[in-house]
Amino acid sequence: MEPRQLGAPLPEPARAYLAALERLLPLGHTARAGLLDEIADGLACAIETRTAGGGPVDEAAQAAVAEFGDPRQLAAGLLRQVAAMRARRIGAGLVITGPLVGAAWVTAYAAPGGIPASVSALVSAVPLLIVALGVAVPCALLAYAAGDRRFAALLGRAGAPAGLVATVACCCADLLLLTHATAVGQGGLVLVAACVSAVRLALTATLGLRLARVSGSAR
Repeated sequence: MEPRQLGAPLPEPARAYLAALERLLPLGHTARAGLLDEIADGLACAIETRTAGGGPVDEAAQAAVAEFGDPRQLAAGLLRQVAAMRARRIGAGLVITGPLVGAAWVTAYAAPGGIPASVSALVSAVPLLIVALGVAVPCALLAYAAGDRRFAALLGRAGAPAGLVATVACCCADLLLLTHATAVGQGGLVLVAACVSAVRLALTATLGLRLARVSGSAR
């Protein structure tokens, strides 16, 4: 990793600290680089403050590194923040796509009597769907709310676990729908609804795996 420069290259203690921190962040290149840039800026500012009076640069760097603390603890804190942010995005995504996917399936199971009758027909065809949605919806809302600073103190670290549970429950709901669609034969509107669920299933599973990886590393 090439350390970020702020006026002058960072001293060796700071570069070593950033290298250690980098190894502890199992993130994509862009996300990891953004976090490391922020920490590098903080270290550079701390070093410049300590050397403003002409003090030794290496000693200032060592003091700044000590102030930032154990890289493992810092990495865990950063990953918890990333996990909460990702869980919030997952929650928002599920809340937004839920009605769209539901509308596709209700339309596919259109029955005389309008929407209530169509919903009843869908639930009768896939009864376990109620259980999956009963878990996914509140957990998605909790994951979204926990990522809001206004509720962070109240909900604590509930965002990431809630996001993971919502992801699993949502994937189960889509799998139930797809399994039923395969059993009854895909055609017409059922095929369209199945395609919508398949896309959401793939995206949700991918995001859930990424969240699980970050959450596991943050412990």
